[in-house]
Amino acid sequence: MAAKREGGEYPAWTSSVRPAPGDLRIVQAFVNTCDLEKKTDDLRTVGDLAAWLCEWGLIDPDSPIAESELRQALELREGFRELLANNNGYARNSERLKALERALGDLPLRCLPEARHGLRLAAVGSGWPQAAARMLTIAMLAIGDGSWKRLKACRRDDCQWIFFDFSKNRSARWCAMAGCGDLMKARAYRRRKQS
Repeated sequence: MAAKREGGEYPAWTSSVRPAPGDLRIVQAFVNTCDLEKKTDDLRTVGDLAAWLCEWGLIDPDSPIAESELRQALELREGFRELLANNNGYARNSERLKALERALGDLPLRCLPEARHGLRLAAVGSGWPQAAARMLTIAMLAIGDGSWKRLKACRRDDCQWIFFDFSKNRSARWCAMAGCGDLMKARAYRRRKQS
């Protein structure tokens, strides 16, 4: 079951970074709702969260979202960011992992029989808990098929934009070579010149 809105399409991708393949782009877009470089956050209010989840087909338009669920969503988002930083060879904040553990605590997941694969992990319920569980199932499927390791947080501290590493050898370190990559190389060059 793909989490897509009516018409079968995902919302338009607005970033210059190529979206991850398949449903993994949902997790990518979710974490990228906070732009550290521009200091903007698309999930400031309960209404923002509800609109984002509805746009991505993760909840029904009439699903209520509580203030506590907004806090859980932010914990889930930043926990995912930490895991994706780890995918790029650096860890930032163990507090984010503790917050992620709290956010994952009571998600409505069920293991269901499936003729083709035997069993599948499925999100059940409605509203925010079901949407969060859906994102977790996407992450778990990506871990299983190996694509999770290609979803990374940019190594530039003040960026950390989530990108999918399409390189053959999985060695991309920055969300965009022409932006963060050039900036980080210039910084490294200046440090070498100063020493």
